[in-house]
Amino acid sequence: MYRKSIKIGLVAALASCFTVNAATQVVTVTASVDSSLTVIDTSGSWDAPIAMAVNSAGDGLQTKNINLNMVSNNYKDVLITLQSFPSLTDSVNGTSIPMTFKIADTALAQNTPVTIDKDALYNTTEGAITSAKDITLSIESASTTALASGQYRGSFTFDFSIAP
Repeated sequence: MYRKSIKIGLVAALASCFTVNAATQVVTVTASVDSSLTVIDTSGSWDAPIAMAVNSAGDGLQTKNINLNMVSNNYKDVLITLQSFPSLTDSVNGTSIPMTFKIADTALAQNTPVTIDKDALYNTTEGAITSAKDITLSIESASTTALASGQYRGSFTFDFSIAP
């Protein structure tokens, strides 16, 4: 009998707790998530056409390095894709100079994404981004033979996106 009275007492206490203190509360929750990625050219080269000079051997162009910062609210890896064919062309003479683009010393191939690890992109404290690190995008000619005279031009598109 002692056990039964304990059970009844507990049920009675719970019933009174629910009936006396019952209430309904509607809670509205909103969230703002900024998953954008901004790429900043800290060397200032993107604002104008990039002029490349012939190297001293005459078999290629001098390498041009551009310092980039990735600015994001997401501490994630970044995918970089070269969407253009890597070549400068002289449309008058019908000649071209093959080019090589590298991001953080990793060669970019047309339409093939390259992943840059988040640890290489950001300085962090306990998983929170505190600042961006410089990442080098290098542009160099892939030619190993004497260059033909001409006016070479090229326009290249890069896609930068936060990795899933």
